[in-house]
Amino acid sequence: MTMLGQCKLCLMKKDLMDSHFIPASIYKLCRDATTGQNPIAVSGGLAKHTTDQIRDYVFCSDCEKRLNDNGEAWFHLNMARPKGFLIREALQKAPPALANKTFAAYEGRAVPEIDMDQLCYFGLSIFWRAAAHRWPKLDDNKSRIERLDLNGYEEPIRLFLLNSAPVPDDISLLISVWPYENPAPPFVFNTPVGGSSGDFHSYLFYSHGIDFKLLIGKALPPTLKRMSAFSLPERYVYATEAGAAEIMNSFGKVVKGGTSIGKLAQEFPGGS
Repeated sequence: MTMLGQCKLCLMKKDLMDSHFIPASIYKLCRDATTGQNPIAVSGGLAKHTTDQIRDYVFCSDCEKRLNDNGEAWFHLNMARPKGFLIREALQKAPPALANKTFAAYEGRAVPEIDMDQLCYFGLSIFWRAAAHRWPKLDDNKSRIERLDLNGYEEPIRLFLLNSAPVPDDISLLISVWPYENPAPPFVFNTPVGGSSGDFHSYLFYSHGIDFKLLIGKALPPTLKRMSAFSLPERYVYATEAGAAEIMNSFGKVVKGGTSIGKLAQEFPGGS
């Protein structure tokens, strides 16, 4: 089923597809086959175990294919899955550029199993989708998630996603990988959140073992620009114990501070 309208990516008037905010494969793949438990989704202040998919008529078929070919399909194959985590396994075989007992930084461009172009495209596309459209909330009613304010950078990011235009210098994308084999990374995802961090804006998105942080602003410190997955030639990727702890702490706060639905409400009774 399609609906005529303006595609949010190419801006052309076309038949719009029933588009997914988070790729459908992420929902389906991470259902626990042993327990039957669905992955946890956090979006718009709501959290629940679900295979319900946040979707709306947003992109034309050409742009759906563009998003899939340039990042979605690769991320689907390489994210943490019930039977393995290819990105983490690739990093385990690679020598870090810098490391101590709790931190490791890798030159992503030097790890042949990791396609940094695809990984960066996917991460940036999710942040942009949150800014480009007001998606329905998880509880499947008529309410909508507020758009993410990308501080005026929605258009240059759209052009990057559409035709590989250069990413502005004052954008940094930090990518961290769950560092442990045991425990396994949480099979959860959240729609992007964030806002001002003083001199620049900071946004967060986590999905199945990969933590994306988008930093934007003309006052962005040079060190944070250098750490970016876009920074040439290294294109850094990180694996840190502190990052893993931050993922768990941040997710727990979001779930407990929001409205937990269904089975998750029993697991986190403090949510309201």
